[in-house]
Amino acid sequence: MKLLIIEDEQPNFLRIKKLLNDICPSHDIDGPLISQSAVKQYFMDGNNPDLIISDIRLSDGLVFDAFDDTKCSTRIIFTTIAVR
Repeated sequence: MKLLIIEDEQPNFLRIKKLLNDICPSHDIDGPLISQSAVKQYFMDGNNPDLIISDIRLSDGLVFDAFDDTKCSTRIIFTTIAVR
């Protein structure tokens, strides 16, 4: 299974990647993509992951804008970290 992680904070990316590898080490993991422009380029390059794990806020705006500009039909799990 090919997974894509969209996350602009390195510690959060590493945590998600570790959790995924603990579940199934045979997954092929792409990422992290840290910006809308990186997400758009990823899909323009013809990549098509089986599942996306995505933060909502990226370094240059909301990931929703990047998805609106691509033909992404992949299922997405959105993640976010609550700041207290």
